[in-house]
Amino acid sequence: MAYHNEILVGRFNRALQKMFSMKGSAPAPQLSSDITAAFQFPLGNEFRYLESWFRFGRFLSAGPDAATVSGWRIRNPANSNVIAVIEKFLISVPTAAHAPFVDHGTIATDLGTVATLAQERWDPRGGPQPVLIQSAQTVGPITSFGTVKANIAMAINSFIDLITDENQEMTILPGDGLQVRTGAINQTIQISCWWRERSLEESERT
Repeated sequence: MAYHNEILVGRFNRALQKMFSMKGSAPAPQLSSDITAAFQFPLGNEFRYLESWFRFGRFLSAGPDAATVSGWRIRNPANSNVIAVIEKFLISVPTAAHAPFVDHGTIATDLGTVATLAQERWDPRGGPQPVLIQSAQTVGPITSFGTVKANIAMAINSFIDLITDENQEMTILPGDGLQVRTGAINQTIQISCWWRERSLEESERT
C-alpha cells in the first residue's frame, strides 16, 4: 500500500539507516504532511567533541637532501576502526620552485621519522592524542602509493591550501594514507595538516 507523499528515492532512507544503525524497513518512507522542524549537526567546532569527533593538527618539515626527494605522510592504521577527515591541508615550498606530488591510497608503513603524538589535539575535552600517524623523511627513496591525486607547480616561498570548503575535505579510512613528496631532489617540503577523528559505527564498516 502506497503512502501519502511517499519517498521513492531509496538512497536517503538508506543513509538514515546507516547513520543511526536502524533495523527493519525504511525509517522515513514519506514526507511530513506539514513543515517539520529539523536540528542539524554540527553547531560548530566547539560542539564536535559531543559528537565524539576529536580534532588534531600539526606542522612538519622535511628536507633538503642533495641526493633524494623529501616527503611527508599521514596514515590510518588498518586495525584502527577510526575514520579521519582532513580539514586543512597547507603545502609550502621554501627553497625552490618545483611541483610536489600528492599520493593517496593503501599504505601500511611510515616514513623514516615518526612525529611525536603529544599536544596535537585542538580541544582538551577530546582525545589526548590521535590515532593517525604522521611521519617525514629526507634521506632515502620515497615511493608513491595508491594514485597521484595532485601534481602542483609552485613558486619558491609559495604555499597552497588544498581544502578551501567542506566539499574538499579528504577522508582517510583504516589502511589508507596521504603523502606529499617533492617533485625534485634537494628540496624542502612543509606541511600544515588539521584533521578530526572518530570511531566507525558498526553500520559504517560495510
